Parts: sequence; C-alpha cells; structure tokens
Amino acid sequence: DLLLTSVTACSVAITDRKVILGFSGVDRKNHEQGTSIKTLVTLETLEDGQTLVVETANALGFEGDGAKIKGAIIVPLIVNKNIVGTLKFYYTNTARMDEDQLAMAEGFGQLLSTQLSLSYLEQQSEL
Repeated sequence: DLLLTSVTACSVAITDRKVILGFSGVDRKNHEQGTSIKTLVTLETLEDGQTLVVETANALGFEGDGAKIKGAIIVPLIVNKNIVGTLKFYYTNTARMDEDQLAMAEGFGQLLSTQLSLSYLEQQSEL
C-alpha cells in the first residue's frame, strides 16, 4: 500500500519465486496472497534477473478486452546475487509507464533487495 501511493501505477505486487506475497490496488481479487505466479513474464524475470517493461495485457497473460491491467514494470529482487522474487508495478494506462516510473520501480527494487540482504546477513550473524 505504501508503494502504491508513491507511483502512478494502479497496482503493486511482490512475489517470491513461486507465489504472490502481497498485492495492493486494482484487480486484487485475481492476485490473492499465497496464489501461484501466473504470468510468464514474471517467471522470465525470475529466470534472467532483468527488469521487464510489458505494454500489453496479452503479454502479461491477462486475456480478453475486459482485462483491467494493460501493462507492467517487473523488477527482480536480488539477495547475494540470487534472484529471490519480483516487485511488480501494474498500469491500466500504459502511457503512464514512462522513464520516471521505470527509474522509480528499479529504485524501489534495489531498496527492497538491500533490505532483504541486510535481513539475510542479520540472520546469518545470529546463527
């Protein structure tokens, strides 16, 4: 919810490598916490660690004219050189997916990756 107020996206999601960990915004009922990742582009980001900008509902795997979400920026979350999840910003209007939004999404992804890395280091030091 906090991230959603900082961007022009209609929805924000965070995943691990298998499931949706959190989702806020438009179309929440189709992206419930704990459900498996459905979009192939998310799986692609988990595989190659590259940020993806997707500008069609079909490319996201959302079918039909009724798909509310039309585009997304998908950023990998990385801890110790391992891809551990994704941060996704969804848009109902792809015109809002500009360079500023891409930079913000990547910045938030790096911030979360750093926080996850610090948490991991803390756990290791406790062990």
